[in-house]
Amino acid sequence: MTFLINRSTKETARIWSDSILRTGLTKTPNYTGLEHEDRFYIGYIGELTFRNALCYYGKSYIFKPRIDGKPDQTDFRVCDSEGEERSLNIKTASKEHHRHFMLPDSQFRKYRNDYYVAAHVLGDYDEVRFEGWTTHKELEKCKPKEVRITTKSVPFTELRDIESLFDLLL
Repeated sequence: MTFLINRSTKETARIWSDSILRTGLTKTPNYTGLEHEDRFYIGYIGELTFRNALCYYGKSYIFKPRIDGKPDQTDFRVCDSEGEERSLNIKTASKEHHRHFMLPDSQFRKYRNDYYVAAHVLGDYDEVRFEGWTTHKELEKCKPKEVRITTKSVPFTELRDIESLFDLLL
């Protein structure tokens, strides 16, 4: 499932990313060990595009991004088909050649989310493809790997089909 990244999404992601950078958050030790200079922008692109997908499919959600420099615990609150509120986190791959959902193990242990979605930026920030999704329970079984840092890594091809997530949500 692929969605175009519209100009408004790019502008909002840049404004939010710049807000985070002004807080000095990048000058403090990062518990994940990731240092990509535009990681906040990339993350917001994935989150905002996922919000657009939820709207497109008429799904209910709560999305309250943090731009104040304090840690985010979850990206979205959604309801499953049984009416249970679930937490959902988006992880966004930024390069065309990326082929894995990646979640720092420290983040996995620190913040528990029910569902995780793999977003993948394509082209020159032209579109986002949602590669699939997984659950916290499934990631618990995944042995962490060393990929610059200790990481939960799942090939996109082994994730659940993204369409099934949208079928699950109210």
